[in-house]
Amino acid sequence: MREKIKKTGLLFVLAAFPLCALMAQESGFASGEGTERNPYLIKSPQQLSNLRNYLGDSYKDLHYKLGADIDISGYCFQTYGEDGWMPVGNSDALCFDGHLDGNGHSVIGLWLNNSTSVVHAGLFGVTGENCLIENLRVETHDRRQGVLGNRCRAGAIVGYNKGAIRQCSSRATIKTDGMSVRAGGIAGINYGQITDCYSDVIISGNGSNTSFGGIAGENRSLIARCHADVNISKGYACGGLTGSNYGGEIIKCYATGTITKSEIVGGIAGVHNRSAFADGLISRSYADVAVSGTTSAGGLVGFVWYDKALIINCYALGDVSGTGLIGGLIGENYGLITNCYAVNTVTGSNYAGGLIGENRSTGVINNCYFPEDSHIEGVADGDWDKTAVSEPTLLQMMHHATFLFFDFDSIWGIREGWTYPYLIGVGNDFGITANEQPDIEATAFQAYCSGGTLCLKGISRGDEVNIYTIGGQLVTRFTASNNTEYKPLNIKGILIVSSGGRSIKVVSK
Repeated sequence: MREKIKKTGLLFVLAAFPLCALMAQESGFASGEGTERNPYLIKSPQQLSNLRNYLGDSYKDLHYKLGADIDISGYCFQTYGEDGWMPVGNSDALCFDGHLDGNGHSVIGLWLNNSTSVVHAGLFGVTGENCLIENLRVETHDRRQGVLGNRCRAGAIVGYNKGAIRQCSSRATIKTDGMSVRAGGIAGINYGQITDCYSDVIISGNGSNTSFGGIAGENRSLIARCHADVNISKGYACGGLTGSNYGGEIIKCYATGTITKSEIVGGIAGVHNRSAFADGLISRSYADVAVSGTTSAGGLVGFVWYDKALIINCYALGDVSGTGLIGGLIGENYGLITNCYAVNTVTGSNYAGGLIGENRSTGVINNCYFPEDSHIEGVADGDWDKTAVSEPTLLQMMHHATFLFFDFDSIWGIREGWTYPYLIGVGNDFGITANEQPDIEATAFQAYCSGGTLCLKGISRGDEVNIYTIGGQLVTRFTASNNTEYKPLNIKGILIVSSGGRSIKVVSK
């Protein structure tokens, strides 16, 4: 009888605690087998930290998934003291090379202060070529000043990325105090693929030869369908998406925010140059970033360094200022610029142009536009084909016929008489295809601005109201509570107010 009880008890334990759960606990995770169908489940800071036990090529086929939001702020201090989080993976040989699905969850409270010992700073230090990180959000710890780096590659998610990062986001603060730092909202340096990602990032530094960017400090591969909202200062090469684009491709991306107190700056990239393997491309992207630089500053790119570096189907809206070579689109150009435009205010004491500050001997400009209303030369200095630069009025720039050779079938869209051309599917493009012409006649719908306040009439309670810049960027959205609404505005310029399929243009002074 005793023998039967013993066997029954053993069977009961095994039934209540499956073998896979035992294996998961032994591996350091909540559950799972590490396969694609049954990944290791991560629910705690310790389990997240246990990823460092599975580094290198030997573990490249393992799969992991977050099962909850994870706050690591306290764990960082308890485990590593004042140094903060120790990044997962710190070299090519000991990199994180597995598959991590954030499952829509966040890692909160990341902070690092181990600048003297860590070369690759972030939630992950180094990721391998087989690595995939997806559906993950990372937030740095505000009170502990996020990521502090010295002579390192620093990113909220990865310091040095060679794998794929997709559908991820960050809200991060990164501060650096050393030379040659590469810092970005997603990755410090990117040799892999970053796609469909977003970052809201503050970056500042005090060292020389630094590269700061909203997505990657330095890009040598692909950034696609990403956007960033940046507040960047005190860097060498700084951009809304990347500080330095060396042979990389930036496709269907956009950036907003400000970049100040830096040297070579651009709304998308500070420097656009070749690498040993590729010429470099920026395509179907735009910037609405206010930039200022001391050496080269451009609304899109500060310095295009190589004659085959291509920029095509792009535009810039953010104001540009500085003391060096200043351009509404490009500060200094050796490359090929085609089918682009800039509408912004350009202010500079040395070679300031509506499109380009200085076009060097190998620089080619083709079919580009800026408004004659800006009262500034299109290209401040250099040689270029004068017929390739057009200077229509602001009103003419709101019409399809002005932009010769722009592809309004699949790349560009426009609301005739209301917006400048915008890129279909990039940012806030009004949600219409190129061939759709919306009804923009205002009947009982009325709007005007007075004293910084927008007055709306002819709307109904519950109507959604959208306010855009003239370039198509969403300023604000709200639901009407009355037939007449008064809304304070903190933005100046020409705006589009849209509600119920009706739109009207107003001027906020």
